[in-house]
Order: sequence, then structure tokens, then C-alpha cells
Amino acid sequence: MITVTVEYYAELREQATKDTEVLKLEHSDATRLYTDLKEQYQFHSEWQKLRLAVNHELVNWDLSLVDGDVVVFIPKVAGG
Repeated sequence: MITVTVEYYAELREQATKDTEVLKLEHSDATRLYTDLKEQYQFHSEWQKLRLAVNHELVNWDLSLVDGDVVVFIPKVAGG
């Protein structure tokens, strides 16, 4: 079991109605973590539409999370 801190920003913060939370996980899969949170908080964005940052660095979704990680799901911003 690992413990991670999830920080929420932008639309995800509004939908989760919190800035951050500490979660205990029985897995190390960031995609599964987001999918579980999406179901819990009714997030609108699919994981493919987000960037993933772990410990303040952008990473690929296939990265395995480890105990103590800080995870941020970053909505992609449309520009014009």
C-alpha cells in the first residue's frame, strides 16, 4: 500500500470541491487513480485529455506511483 497526495487545480478543484487530499492506494497506477477519482467526483475530463505531473514534473501516464508522491492532473488549456 502506498500513500500519495493529490492536488487539484482548475476545473478539477471545482468538481472535487477541495484543493488537496491524501489517499492510500493498493496499486501504483496513475490512470486507475484518476479513473477512480473521476467516478467519485464526476470529473468531466477523460484521462487522455489531461497531463500528469508527479512531484512537480510532467511525466508519462505509465509511470508507477510510489509512496509519498505528489500527483497533479493538469487539464490541457486551449489556446487561440
